[in-house]
This record gives sequence, C-alpha cells and structure tokens, in this order.
Amino acid sequence: MSKIKNIQFKKQYWTVLVFAFLIPINPKWYGFGIILIALELLLKYKAINKSAISEKLTWKNPMIYLAAFFVAHWIGLWNTTNTSFAFMDIGMKASFIIFPILFIIFPIQVSWRNFKKAFIYGALASILIAFTVATINYLENGKLWMMRDKYLAHWMHRSYWSAYLNIALLFLLQEWLNAKRFKLLYLFPIVLFIVTIILLGSKIMLLGMVIVIFAVLFNWIWKTKSYLLGLSVFVSGTAIIASIFYFTPSVGNRFKGTIETFSKPKEIDVTSTESNVSRILMWETAIELIKENPISGVGTGDIKDALKQRNIEKGYTGVAEANLNAHSQFLNTQLALGILGSLSLVFIFISSLAIKNKIINNYSFEKPLIISLLLFSLLVESFLEIQAGIIPFAFFISVFGIRQRE
Repeated sequence: MSKIKNIQFKKQYWTVLVFAFLIPINPKWYGFGIILIALELLLKYKAINKSAISEKLTWKNPMIYLAAFFVAHWIGLWNTTNTSFAFMDIGMKASFIIFPILFIIFPIQVSWRNFKKAFIYGALASILIAFTVATINYLENGKLWMMRDKYLAHWMHRSYWSAYLNIALLFLLQEWLNAKRFKLLYLFPIVLFIVTIILLGSKIMLLGMVIVIFAVLFNWIWKTKSYLLGLSVFVSGTAIIASIFYFTPSVGNRFKGTIETFSKPKEIDVTSTESNVSRILMWETAIELIKENPISGVGTGDIKDALKQRNIEKGYTGVAEANLNAHSQFLNTQLALGILGSLSLVFIFISSLAIKNKIINNYSFEKPLIISLLLFSLLVESFLEIQAGIIPFAFFISVFGIRQRE
C-alpha cells in the first residue's frame, strides 16, 4: 500500500495544484505559478515520448486551438500600425502558447479531485484576505460600502473574481452532496461563497451563481431519484434566492437598471461611462467596425485606436475618453483578428466539450458548467485582454486537454 502511495506522490504535479490555489487570489502571482510548473516539469522530465505527444495532437484537444488563437495574434500584425500595443498584447497572451507547449510535450497528469480542493482552498483564502482588508479599511474610514462591489475586490475586477468564486462554489456543492459525513461543515463556506458573490454584485455572475446552484440541484435529483426531497429543496432555494434579490436593494437596482437601459437604448446618455450604457455603446461601435472589416479585422494592435476614433466620430465622448475595449471578447476578437481569431476562439469551446478524458468525464457534469461560466464571462467582458482572465482561461482549457486521474 505504501508503495502505491509513493508512486502516486511521484506522479502528482504539485505545482499545478499550487497554481489552481493561486487563481482566485491575486493575478500578480500567476507568473510565479507558471515558472514553478515549468521547473517541476523539467525536473521530472526523462525522455521524449513521441507517441504520447502525437496522441495529444488531435482536433479534439482544445490546446491546439489555444495555440491557434495565439498564432492569430501574430498574423494580425500584418495590417497593424500600432505595433507597440500589438507586441504588448501578444506578450500578455503568451500563456496561450506556454501551457499547450508544456502540457503537450511533458507527460503531465493531474488529480482532478485534488485540483478541485486546491481551487476551493484558494477561493476561501481570497475571501478571507479580502474581508480582512475591507474590515481594516472600514475601521479607518467608517464606510460600510468598503465591504462590497469593487471595494471588496482588491486584486482583480469583481467580474473575474466572481467567475472564479462560482467555479469554486460548483466544486464545493459537489463535494458537499458527495460527502458521507461532516455535511454540516460545508454549509458555512457555501454560504460564504454565495454572500461574497452577492456583495460583489457582478450581474452576469449573479445569474451564473443561480445557474450553478440549480444545475447542481437538478443533477443531484436526477442521480438520486429523490424527486420529492428535490422539489422541496428547489422551492426553498427559489424562495431564498428571490428573497435575496428582493431584500437586497443594491442587487435589485442593478438588475432593474440593466433592464431599463437595454429596453430604451435610444434614451441613453452617450457621454456616460456607466457599465450598462458602456456596453451598448461599445457593442454598437464594435459591430459597425466589424461590418467594415469582416475578414481580417483591424489588426492586433489597432483595435483600441479604431474603437476610440469611431466613438469620437459618433460623439460617444465618455467611452472614448475611457478608451474602453469592446466589452465582449467575441466582438473584440472578431474586430481585432477577423475570422481566424473568432474561429480559433469558438473551437476552443467546442473542443473542450468534445474531448474525451477518462477521469474528468466521471465529473462530466462539472466541465460543461465551468465552460459555461467562462463563456458567460466572455460574452459581456473582454475577458481575455488582461492577465486576470487570460492566464486562468488558458490554464483551465489546457487542463481539460490533458489526462487527469483520481
């Protein structure tokens, strides 16, 4: 028995778990995590296994499309005039090629069970650190709003952090339902995750949280056939969630404002930088420019310049001065890189769902939900334009493309 544990210990790549722990905490530590992974892979490396590498070079492996997405940024240089921004952007997106190279060449394996635990612990640590800092700030200035919104999210945008907390919540709910004992111990961190996501107030991730909770519930009902108990929990959960939205003015007002803004787009203030208004204005400008540059886009380095110039021409002074991106990764990618970039991005998602993996398919319910949460983020945010989104996205997709084990 001890020999088996020793073999499993040697096979386990602990730096991958360390990186999973770091994701929800601070983007500034991501580079350090990548270096640790590379060092461990090099230290454990023995010989090139060409057959193992060739097995990974399949159209179903999402790492192939991560690399293609990176290459598309280089191809986008051909019609770029702002090369300084282009090379900076390419440098930021280096993890799209680094993770595929490392994970394809080296015979890496990951315990999906331990991966989930590391991610949960990282999310818990991020919440404890955030509330500690928020409490200190509150004691200094007496402002209670230091406990919510952007003031609670100290090291990354609240939408990004909320996305990672939702993934951790998914893992934790699954652990809770599968636990055979100490189930009550799971309730406090589950409530802590839910409360934090609510306080952060990211609209798309509040919806993501609701989807995660009910998806986990329905999956559990389906597997256990506990229809009566499931119906009771569903009704109770719906009542609790509805109460949260009703009795929390900040949450209710955010959704009310969103509905009002999108229902009356012609009445919005074109000089505003409010989040809902910004999205409508930026989406309109991006779509207009895409129609003018449908095949090759405007170039890797020229996208922000093109958006700003067109916004100035249209009188959208607020978003022009803020120099905003398209506020949707799919629009941002199509505008910058054209069809090649968009196809690469779309096939990243398709292949992530298509690839077969013996272990992660035992948790096949979890993978589509993670991909859905990432997809939601990309729809309303240019999620892959800063390191807080780029590196975790590339990491998760690459993990889906390797062999995991229990």
